[in-house]
Amino acid sequence: MLNIFAIDPEICRDPEWFRYCIEHCHPSQGRMIADLPPGGWDVEANKVIKKQASKEKEKKRQNRYLEMAKKQLVDRPGTVWKSLVYNNSPDPDPSWIIQTEKEHGREPFSAVVSPDYNETEDTDETEDTEPKYYPDELDRTVEAWNTPSGIAITRSPGDFVNAILPMLRLSKEIHFLDRYFSIDDNSSHTQNYKQIIEDLANNHNPPFYPFPSTLTIHFCPDSNRIPATNYIQNRLEKHYADLIPIGKSVKIFLWQIKQNITIERGGHPFHNRYVLSNHCGVFVGYGTDSFKAPTDAPDLLQVIDEKIYRTLLKQIRKKTFPMLDVQQDFVINGTKRV
Repeated sequence: MLNIFAIDPEICRDPEWFRYCIEHCHPSQGRMIADLPPGGWDVEANKVIKKQASKEKEKKRQNRYLEMAKKQLVDRPGTVWKSLVYNNSPDPDPSWIIQTEKEHGREPFSAVVSPDYNETEDTDETEDTEPKYYPDELDRTVEAWNTPSGIAITRSPGDFVNAILPMLRLSKEIHFLDRYFSIDDNSSHTQNYKQIIEDLANNHNPPFYPFPSTLTIHFCPDSNRIPATNYIQNRLEKHYADLIPIGKSVKIFLWQIKQNITIERGGHPFHNRYVLSNHCGVFVGYGTDSFKAPTDAPDLLQVIDEKIYRTLLKQIRKKTFPMLDVQQDFVINGTKRV
C-alpha cells in the first residue's frame, strides 16, 4: 500500500523540485521517500540547502520543506549501503546514484529521481522500461510517479495479506480495527493474522528491523456472543504465541457499546474496518478476513485522508473511541526464539 520513491537529496538545489517532490510523496497519498543514505537523507539534503540557498527567506522555505520531508522518510528492510563492491574492488565512497541503482536492482523502487539523469541517462530509451527520472520530467502524465493510493483486490485467500504486508513491514506501530475479528481455529481471520505475524517475525532483525513495538487488534462482537475470558486468552495464545519473538507481544482489545447507548442498524461505530500504522491509515472494504476458496468477489484497500487518519490513531491510542468502551484486553507474549 505504500509506494517508496528514491529521491536524490540533490533535488534541494532547486526549491521547486524540492517542493514538488515533498508534496507529492506524502503518506496520505500512499507514497514515501526512501531514507538513503540510511538514516541520513535529511542530513545530506541540509548540506545542499546550506550550499545553495543564498537568501535568508529562501533558506527558511527550504528548511520548512525539510521538516516536512523528515516525516515522510522510511527505511526499507534489507537495504544495502556503503558495503557494495564494484568491478571486484571496494569503492570507499560510491555516489548516491550508484548505490541507489544497486538497491533498485535488489528491490525496485516505484521511481528513482535524480538530477544526475539529465546527463547520464538516455531517457528516450529508458522511460518506458526503467522508472528513472530527471526532476523536470515529473508530472501527472508519468505513470510510475503517479502511483494510486488504493488497490483493488479480491476476497480470495492471501489477497488481503499480500496487499497489506508491504506497508506493515515498514511500520513500528500497527493497529487493526475489525469489528468481526474471530478467534476460532477455522476462522480466516485467524489464518490471515497468523500469516501477517509470522511474516513480521521472520523479518525481525533488531536493532535495524525490529518486530513492531506496538501491534494491536481491536474488535467488538455482539454482547450475546462474547466467549468466556479464559477461552479467548487460550485461543489467542494457541494461535499466535509461538509466532511472536520472545520479548515482544501482541495486544487484543475487546470493545463494547457503552451502557445506555442504543445503536441503530447500520450505525455501529466499528462498522468500518481500518489498518492504522505510524505512517498512514488504510480503509478495508469488507474486512481483514478472506473467503476460504478463490473468488472473484471484489474488495478495496484505500489510504485515508491525513486528518481522518490522525483522528482515528489518537482515538485508538487513547482508547477513547466514540460510543465504545474497552471491556477486556489480552496480551499474547511471544515464545519464538530468534
